[in-house]
Order: sequence, then C-alpha cells, then structure tokens
Amino acid sequence: MKNYLNAHSVANTIRMSRSQHAGAFLIVEGDSDVRVFNRFVDSKCRIISAKNKENAVAALDILSKDKFKGVLAVVDADFWHWEGKKIDNPDLLLTDTHDLE
Repeated sequence: MKNYLNAHSVANTIRMSRSQHAGAFLIVEGDSDVRVFNRFVDSKCRIISAKNKENAVAALDILSKDKFKGVLAVVDADFWHWEGKKIDNPDLLLTDTHDLE
C-alpha cells in the first residue's frame, strides 16, 4: 500500500482531515521525521508523513495552488544548498544540514 502513496494521496488526506482538525498540518518526509517533530509541536498541529521528499514537496504545491491554509512542509536539504536550488514556496522549510537525523 505504501507504494501507492503519492502527492495527491497526501494532499487528499490533509483535505479530508480538515473536517476533524481545525489546526495546522506539518508535512514531513518520513516516519522517523514524524517521531522527531512530535517532540516539538503540540496537539494543534497534525504531522503527516509523505513517505519521501518528492511527495512532501508536491503535496504542498498542490495544497498551495488550492489556497489551502494552515500547511507547512519540512524536508531535508540534501544537496539543495550546494546546488543553489531556489525555494519558491514560503511554506516549504529546509533543514540546515543534509539530513535531519
């Protein structure tokens, strides 16, 4: 089932969760990121695992285009800093280093 998870699945999960959760959503890359960020956010923020970086970035783009409010994504910088990759979405945050762990 994990193989079928894509950016649209992540975005739709967040959309459907809005009826039960009025707070914020934080999209992260994977399950280990969920465990880390659970230490830093309270119950007003629901953390969603996208299973990979591409899904996280694309899901945020989908929700941003729909003007869905209350969503941030945090992804590992990997080599984006060195490659000079520009981030166009102010709701997309990068880790300072290559990998959060």
